[in-house]
Amino acid sequence: LIFTFDVIHDSPRPFEMIRNIREHLNPGGVYVMQEITCEDETHANTGPMAAMKYGLSMHYCMTTSLAQGGAGLGTCG
Repeated sequence: LIFTFDVIHDSPRPFEMIRNIREHLNPGGVYVMQEITCEDETHANTGPMAAMKYGLSMHYCMTTSLAQGGAGLGTCG
């Protein structure tokens, strides 16, 4: 059993991370992932939490990943 909470979008190489998780699961093992919920369309991400999500995404999540040569997914994708 492997859990990740609010982690994958910060990873420089998220697909590699998920592949490694899969490789380390025992046969029949379970992977549970929780990520931040955002809409696919930028204009749909509104409301009191939108500014915080975009701020965190731009100033932490994306920069953490990009600084390591990564994908830079960020909180809001």
